[in-house]
Amino acid sequence: MNNTTLEIHANNQPTVMERLLQVTRYRGFVINKLEMQQLGQTQLQVTMSVNSDRPIENLSRQLMKLFDVVDVSIVKS
Repeated sequence: MNNTTLEIHANNQPTVMERLLQVTRYRGFVINKLEMQQLGQTQLQVTMSVNSDRPIENLSRQLMKLFDVVDVSIVKS
């Protein structure tokens, strides 16, 4: 299994964390570590470490499709 860290910037909305977790689970990734930090009043920075044999680019693309997600970066593979 490949361990990868994603850095996600999103709008600070009540449902954004639930949607991030839901998409991650639906795509077959296991979350090893999750950190969330509020940037100002309107933005969140989420750092998520995930495991899977599936390509991380698939998860990254799906997360970018979420309405409140501003940016998704693959930090390390």
